[in-house]
Amino acid sequence: MVFHFSEDDWSNMGIAGMRHDTGYWRDKGDNESTGAKLTAQHVIRSMKMTEDFLKEKGFPQSRIDIIKEAIGYTEVFGPKPDITSLGGILAGGDSLGLIADPHYVDTYLPLLWKEFQDFKDEKGTMNEKLGYVTIKDIQGPKSAIFIRKVLLPAVEPYLPYLDRTHGGQRVNMYRLLIQRNLDLLDGNVELNIG
Repeated sequence: MVFHFSEDDWSNMGIAGMRHDTGYWRDKGDNESTGAKLTAQHVIRSMKMTEDFLKEKGFPQSRIDIIKEAIGYTEVFGPKPDITSLGGILAGGDSLGLIADPHYVDTYLPLLWKEFQDFKDEKGTMNEKLGYVTIKDIQGPKSAIFIRKVLLPAVEPYLPYLDRTHGGQRVNMYRLLIQRNLDLLDGNVELNIG
């Protein structure tokens, strides 16, 4: 499969990439907790904030719509686009940046647990809904299941394009890091986590 993108496509991708999580920004005067409380609507907020910003900068509506569509595909539980589309690449990259991060288990997940404490509705905090009582709970098999069922399918189509040859062997560092993180979450290997 070959990806063909114009200069405008790459520019649109860059803008969408930089703006896709602006929906976590709290409104002026909102000094309570973190932007995590905006998780449920952050993609729609990102699309609206980006549209307002780009209109202010004089972008044509047709281009704004392309950028908003790409942002829309970063919704974790939303529809998945063709992997050759701008939205597909942005969604895949967004997920890949998380689950292949070498600090995903020991640094990112504890921060996410704290944010989940701020994400509340009438049914309780996100941690309560997911059954996470302590930080250790988010660093376990439930997170591995979430990665396998939700995030990995968004990433898997891109992994073959990230293979590299090193010392005569095909190596994919992203795939190795994802597997390491899954092994840590499944308890197959240990990491000295505070």
